[in-house]
Amino acid sequence: MSIRTIPLVLAAAAAMAPAAPAVAKEIVETTVCGADGCAKVTPRGNAHAMLESTGAVTGAPKPAPFYRVRLGIGDGRGKVFERFWLVYVSSADKVRAMDGQWVTTTTAAGRALDRVTRGRKPLPANKLKLP
Repeated sequence: MSIRTIPLVLAAAAAMAPAAPAVAKEIVETTVCGADGCAKVTPRGNAHAMLESTGAVTGAPKPAPFYRVRLGIGDGRGKVFERFWLVYVSSADKVRAMDGQWVTTTTAAGRALDRVTRGRKPLPANKLKLP
């Protein structure tokens, strides 16, 4: 092997080496608050869809019963990186994201949010603070 090909071989070997595993981000905590108080729930199914509830940006819904959902995002090994609240108006298929914008839920996000709120009593419409 010539001295000129050694750097090429080393570069090719480095490119084929497996990359260091990235830290996975997943929902590690979920708390749902409704008229019957707050409760930690275990999300099932495609829970990650709750993070992808960013359908089209839309106006605020008309006052309607709603839930507050707190999500904790972590590495799945006990470390939580971030916690934030969503407001979910299931009858309007809308979520107020942490930046304050209202978005229409995607089908998958709506299903995931419906699963975590199932069996909980929503907060009354008159408690929903709208702009």
